[in-house]
Amino acid sequence: MSDQVYHKLASVLDTLPNGFPATKSGVEIRFLKKIFTPEEADLACDLKLTPETPEQIVERTRRPLEGLDKMLTSMWDRGEIFGRASDGIRTFKLMPFITPKSILMHAKPAASAG
Repeated sequence: MSDQVYHKLASVLDTLPNGFPATKSGVEIRFLKKIFTPEEADLACDLKLTPETPEQIVERTRRPLEGLDKMLTSMWDRGEIFGRASDGIRTFKLMPFITPKSILMHAKPAASAG
């Protein structure tokens, strides 16, 4: 899978209230590639800001149910998405992400040649 899925995820994240604007350097794509596998990035693109069960996600997106709960739970465990378990029902949603400006503020400066 090419970087296209990461560009799509960056665009989706940029629609959220805190945004996720593109940079000239593309640091936001490199950042997303360190956090999400291509499959996880693709799934994150399909999540909403409102909680949904895996079954609701399947109904809305036509994704296969097999393996979906496991992937969502794994993403939740790593803090990539928001998840909640209540009364035996798990729900998941996309959550606002840090912005590339935050990434740049914490990035180490590149070593200079010479």
